[in-house]
Amino acid sequence: MPTSTSPDAALRTLLAPAALRWRCDPSEFAFETTREVEPRPGIVGQEDALEALRFGLEVEASGQNVYVRGLSGSGRLSLVRQLLEEIRPARESGCDRLYVRNFQTPSRPRLISLPAGRGRSLRDAMAQFTDFLRRDFGEALGSEALIARRQLIDERFQARAREQSEPLDAEL
Repeated sequence: MPTSTSPDAALRTLLAPAALRWRCDPSEFAFETTREVEPRPGIVGQEDALEALRFGLEVEASGQNVYVRGLSGSGRLSLVRQLLEEIRPARESGCDRLYVRNFQTPSRPRLISLPAGRGRSLRDAMAQFTDFLRRDFGEALGSEALIARRQLIDERFQARAREQSEPLDAEL
C-alpha cells in the first residue's frame, strides 16, 4: 500500500459506492416509453465499418468482394440492404451478377453476368432443377419408357457394330 508521500496518492480519490453507478433521470425525456421513440438509422458506433462497407459496395473493380461479419441479430443484412438501396440510384442498372461454384477451383467462384432482372429467374430455375434431381430424377431414370428407349438405342448400336465388324471378321 503506497504511503501518502507516493506520487499516486494525489491521484487517488475515495468514492462512495453510490458514486460508482450512474442513473438517468426519467424526467429528462420527452416520452413515456421507448415505443414512442423513432429508431435511429444506421449502426451506432460503427462509422469505420460503415465507411468500409460503403466503399466496398461502390467500388467497381475486378475481383472485388465484400465480407460482412458480426453476431446473429446484429443487423448486418439490414445494413447491407439499406446501403444497397442508397447506392442503387447512383449506379447504372446494367446487369445482374451472380457467383457460381467453380468445380475446378472451388476457392475462386465464377462470375456470371446476366441482363438486369434475370439473376432471380436463373436462381429460381436452378432451385427447381435441384429439387427435380433430388426428388424425381432417380425415378425418371428407372421409368419403363426410358428403359425401353435405352434398350432400343443399345440394340441399334449393337447392330451397327456388327455391320461394321462383319466384313472385317470375314476377311480375318
